[in-house]
Amino acid sequence: MTNLNLVCLDFQECSLLTSIQTTLTEILSSTILLSKDEIEIDNFFNADRGQYDAAAILSLYEKKGLNRRTIIITSVDLYIPIFTYVFGLAKLEGKIGIVSAHRLKSDFYGLPPDEDLLKSRLVKEIIHELGHLLNLRHCPDYQCVMASSNTADDLDIKGSHFCNSCLGKVGNH
Repeated sequence: MTNLNLVCLDFQECSLLTSIQTTLTEILSSTILLSKDEIEIDNFFNADRGQYDAAAILSLYEKKGLNRRTIIITSVDLYIPIFTYVFGLAKLEGKIGIVSAHRLKSDFYGLPPDEDLLKSRLVKEIIHELGHLLNLRHCPDYQCVMASSNTADDLDIKGSHFCNSCLGKVGNH
């Protein structure tokens, strides 16, 4: 489908990355490259909100002029001004997206840590943001990976694949 860079940025669950890479390679039939970056993420921290500005982080990476579609994966809590939080963010037909594990962890909700659940949620959110990079909008099919997810429960319900309609729109990106 499409090649993808996964960039680890202040991501605490690095042990999951190889497993996520393998799963994404299988689902997307693509080459997934892993790398690590060390920007000053604290420059994007909003003390009033106690969160990091997802759009500002994307803007910094857009200025780097990356050639391949890239999803940044982080553990910090992300927001954009119009939402209390976001699991991820990507511009339609852009090159860069970002996904946060922060609110995808079961222990965020007072439950025991569950690495398999975290991996499943991260894979779905990475593919969802990649879909936006491929010019897909939110899908009304609740099982499609492009369905909107406002809660972790929403993420758990949907699948990790594009529905036939969304897959048809992706074409040969």
